[in-house]
Amino acid sequence: MASILNVDFEGTIFETQRSIEESFKLTFDSLFPTSPTRRSLTDVWLHIPNPPGAAFLTAPIEEVKPQIRLSRHGFSGGLGLDGNGSFFADDDDGRRYVAAPSPEVDRAWYELLTGLNIDLEDPGEHLRRTTFRWPESRLYLTGLEVFHSLHCLDRLRQALYPEYYRHVFSNPNNPSREDHIGHCINHLRQAIQCHGDLTPMVWKLVGDKIILSTETRHMCRDFGRIHEWAAQRQTRFEDIED
Repeated sequence: MASILNVDFEGTIFETQRSIEESFKLTFDSLFPTSPTRRSLTDVWLHIPNPPGAAFLTAPIEEVKPQIRLSRHGFSGGLGLDGNGSFFADDDDGRRYVAAPSPEVDRAWYELLTGLNIDLEDPGEHLRRTTFRWPESRLYLTGLEVFHSLHCLDRLRQALYPEYYRHVFSNPNNPSREDHIGHCINHLRQAIQCHGDLTPMVWKLVGDKIILSTETRHMCRDFGRIHEWAAQRQTRFEDIED
């Protein structure tokens, strides 16, 4: 269950950031009133590209910024522990994404990936110069990396069941199964390293075993709002004529 903190792009976090910056400067003014040390340290602070908290609430696409909210979200690993310290599959909402292949599981992933590709009329200066613009249209083709990562995760899931998803990996217009999976592993590795989640891991003593708890609370962007925004702008490839 997520608890929304209602922190928006122009709100509390930047007030906190300014307070931190002012406190930092006042501290170094008193410790190093005239020395080169003060100048070099404050210069380093003031030229940090992403001051504390800023990166979490920013986005290169201006239009999506109002949708950014922070929420404290409880993760579920989909596993429970019995009294003997043995794992068992926990029946939670996440099971619909990891159960054995079925039309219901495919539908869950299809809905999750709604908004993978989106069209924007005003994507910003950088995207106007770099991304594809539909011919005879004012729309630019783009998307948010969170959906790219989810797409890759779905490909890894499908690779666990090659017979069921043979049609996915045998398409001659797609990269080979090995190439696509290799790309996805590398992409997810970089995405995880980029976001660098610092939530502490929690270990529990269960019987005579020390077990990593899979249920922890994380500070997240509210994915529901981002998903809704992207879904409303999804590219309709079926409307594109050859």
